[in-house]
Amino acid sequence: MQIIGVDPGLSGGIAVLTGGGALVNIFDMPTVVLVKGKKKKNVYDLASIEKVFSSSIEKVDQVCMEKMQTMPPGFRAQASFGLGYCQGLFEGLLVAKRIRYELVIPKTWQKHFGITGAKGDKKVQSYMVATKLFPKAELSGPRGGKKDGRSDALLIAEWCRRRLANENQS
Repeated sequence: MQIIGVDPGLSGGIAVLTGGGALVNIFDMPTVVLVKGKKKKNVYDLASIEKVFSSSIEKVDQVCMEKMQTMPPGFRAQASFGLGYCQGLFEGLLVAKRIRYELVIPKTWQKHFGITGAKGDKKVQSYMVATKLFPKAELSGPRGGKKDGRSDALLIAEWCRRRLANENQS
């Protein structure tokens, strides 16, 4: 049994855990650079995303993905569209592959791990909690920068794993 956690978005991540909580794999959201004239733009690598789910389709018990919400005033409409596009992309893929999935709002999984705005930057808190729970996970880039998409994906997967374990005990 495997549980996959997805932090959608171009800087998001995907984490795969066993039902017992062992880390199977963790990586950045697959993207490619699209060149149009002199402009370069990161876009989702649809083939690589599909491959993630095809390679482990028999083993995946559940996918939990952070539910995208409308952005507050001041954010670009293009950013909101991109996040909504990502959620739709994943939902379509999961339905086509007949993989069970659940959308979880950020506040739900963050509260479970004690991550709140009152304690400061939520991305830093997510990184710290994920590092404590999964010390061998690669959550930093080559220059030491935090990969918050990976941290969030890992905690989403762990939240999902714990919730499923509690359901099975009932």
